[in-house]
Amino acid sequence: MKINGFIKHYWSYPWVLCYVTFMTVLLLHTLRVDLAIAFVCMLKTTNSSFQEVNHTGIKEECPGSENQLPDKTFEGEFEWSNSLQSHMLAGYFYGYTVTNILGGMLADKYGGKNILCFTLISVSLVTLLYPSLSRISGYFTLVLRILTGLLSGSLYPSIQSLWGRWAPPEERSSLVAFSFSGQTLGTIVCMSISGYLCEYGFDNGWGSIFYLFGGTTLLFSCVWFYVVYDNPDDHPTISEEERTYLNKNRKDKSEVKNVPWRKILSSSAIWAITVAHMITSWTNTVFQMLIPLYMKEVLNIHPSANGLMSSTPSLGQFIFLPLSGKLADVILSKNYLSTRSVRVIFQSISFIGSASLLVAIGFLECDQTILIGILLFFSGVTTAFYSGGFLVNHIDVAPRYAGVLYGFTNTFASITCILSPLSVKALTP
Repeated sequence: MKINGFIKHYWSYPWVLCYVTFMTVLLLHTLRVDLAIAFVCMLKTTNSSFQEVNHTGIKEECPGSENQLPDKTFEGEFEWSNSLQSHMLAGYFYGYTVTNILGGMLADKYGGKNILCFTLISVSLVTLLYPSLSRISGYFTLVLRILTGLLSGSLYPSIQSLWGRWAPPEERSSLVAFSFSGQTLGTIVCMSISGYLCEYGFDNGWGSIFYLFGGTTLLFSCVWFYVVYDNPDDHPTISEEERTYLNKNRKDKSEVKNVPWRKILSSSAIWAITVAHMITSWTNTVFQMLIPLYMKEVLNIHPSANGLMSSTPSLGQFIFLPLSGKLADVILSKNYLSTRSVRVIFQSISFIGSASLLVAIGFLECDQTILIGILLFFSGVTTAFYSGGFLVNHIDVAPRYAGVLYGFTNTFASITCILSPLSVKALTP
């Protein structure tokens, strides 16, 4: 039976879980991208990745407008090699790649609540160590990045596992898209706030970035522990009506035993999802890890403005991830198209739109920063259509193994996240 009434519906437990997972993704994503924007104020300009390459006069053409720069003089603290910088940006994914499948298997077998609670606590504690250990050696920063990724690998597989137990089929795209949109708002929040913390924060500016987001995530772990339950049967306060409705719509309530790896590895659908996941992750890594350095070293944008400009593709994704997920649900609920057709069309829009706009940005001049910002925003908008594409395919294909399937595809996607910053190093020797 459908839960009637707008307020009652959006305060039902699946939506409460959606709000909590949204905040979880948001906060853990700030801990994923914090170093990329902190680099802007940690590093001395003469030692950043884009600086050493010949831009055919671009430095002379892009001196940075005086009215863009505040009165405060800004200079970084570290002189790390380009190679070390690239490995730091990729280092998160060195660890992240290793634990995706394991995180999904544990979440599918034991439930995602405790797995993710451990992730929240451990990653926040590691983040709080960045300021002190980075000043000892840049290699400690690299180790912390790898450890951050290693501990974060269970995030998305655990959430997918939870949705395999909690999401009614007619709201699957909406719930998953909204909860995952926390990653884009996390990027916006981190980049926007961090740009100002670079200039005005304590501990030389950049240190306050890690203390703020690490401390906030640690406090939020208490909310996660007391609000989240692994499945409808475990929840002590939902009504029997809601429990019956949710259990009735679960495709598979049996206990997860052995993962059918042979079927997974021989499934063309799983490999198609994997390729889509890899391409989307490459695009998002460009947005989150490399755009801030491009803004600084190529366009000469000051840290406070850099944070805002770099967050424009994430703003586009944040707005349209839930909308495209809702649109996909509407199309499916009214039987306008098959599930397969919806997933293919939405994913194609994501691929073609984002690629075309990013290529167009490469042909713009450095004095066209407003147009660059607009194109970045709409590249985020088109990318967001993946919420009606591959993002929910894992649950479509096998809800019982949604966690481990997401871990499987995300492992390959993480490899592209490693290659993306390393490819920049190769192209800018």
